[in-house]
Amino acid sequence: MLAGNGFIAVYSSDDRDTISIPTRASMMKSARFQYILTYLTEQEAKLASVRAVNAAVAAGALTVGDQAGLPVLHYPLQRTADAHRASEEGVVGQVLVDVTPSTSGKQE
Repeated sequence: MLAGNGFIAVYSSDDRDTISIPTRASMMKSARFQYILTYLTEQEAKLASVRAVNAAVAAGALTVGDQAGLPVLHYPLQRTADAHRASEEGVVGQVLVDVTPSTSGKQE
């Protein structure tokens, strides 16, 4: 879904060097595509983004876990390679690496 005159931020396209753009649908919305390389983003812009995401989470606009329809899979820091492997293999869910000891007992 995209509002009229909206833009789509593009960060990555898997292993491919090209992406397929639905031309007519994009044209009908006057869509713009903005390619993002975070290494070139100024520090204040990054901090503003973090503040905006935190505000959205606090307002309940963003949900995670089962209420969002995806399980959260926790991996302890010493199993970071397993978490990475799970992501690469297309695991369904949100993969998190816990950098502090978990008290939930929900480690994967």
